[in-house]
Amino acid sequence: MTSVSFKYLPVRGRLEPVYMFLSHLDIPYTVDTVT
Repeated sequence: MTSVSFKYLPVRGRLEPVYMFLSHLDIPYTVDTVT
């Protein structure tokens, strides 16, 4: 999963609000996606 994170690293800035929104839903899968 780390390779995918590095690949989409430039897009992380735009996806940050999305991750924060999903974090409010308390989904364990989102944690794996971030890491």
